Amino acid sequence: MTRSAAVLAAVALVAVGLNGCTPSAAGPTVIDDPQIDWTEGGPPAGPRDDDPIVQAARAADEGIALARIHRDFTIAQLTDHVTSQLAADAYQGFLRVADSGKATVAPGPTPMTVLTIESDDDTASVEFCEYRGWPIWSEQEKPSFERTGHVTFSLERSGASSPSSAAWRVTRIARTGQACDIGDPAIGYYVPAVEAPGRLGPGDVRAPIDAD
Repeated sequence: MTRSAAVLAAVALVAVGLNGCTPSAAGPTVIDDPQIDWTEGGPPAGPRDDDPIVQAARAADEGIALARIHRDFTIAQLTDHVTSQLAADAYQGFLRVADSGKATVAPGPTPMTVLTIESDDDTASVEFCEYRGWPIWSEQEKPSFERTGHVTFSLERSGASSPSSAAWRVTRIARTGQACDIGDPAIGYYVPAVEAPGRLGPGDVRAPIDAD
């Protein structure tokens, strides 16, 4: 299947924005990991995609995407991979644009390729080249593959007894408008396909639980 055909097929699927949610007033909402239809070959498998730092950054990016899709920033897919401050920032950022009716959601994991990785014992950063037009909003029919840009994830070690077994958690995500060479990244779409949210207010989105 060609990339353009896959995009159209994914957009045509019936959207089920909150499928698989189990809300709880006292604790985080539990959702299933989404199914992903990889249109060309499979998930990311570049020479550095098995690096734990890269995997942690991709997991955090997807956690934010799923929180926006489900309108719930308590889910473990988000909170297991980002700091509580970044979860709160992502929630506030979503609310700022949601009320205008122009909040965006990702139709699948962000297509991006690794550019650089830096790390020491306790901190790390990984820079990717990503498709900047990947998220869709209510008046947009499909993602765009026309523009690229740099995105850098800053990370810190979290919740482990020794550096060798420590997990990485993202503390900050920064984007620049400079174009970059993205190569041929993996392209995947959530199944069922997602739908960009309409106008939302604070009562329509669950805030993160303030705990790390």
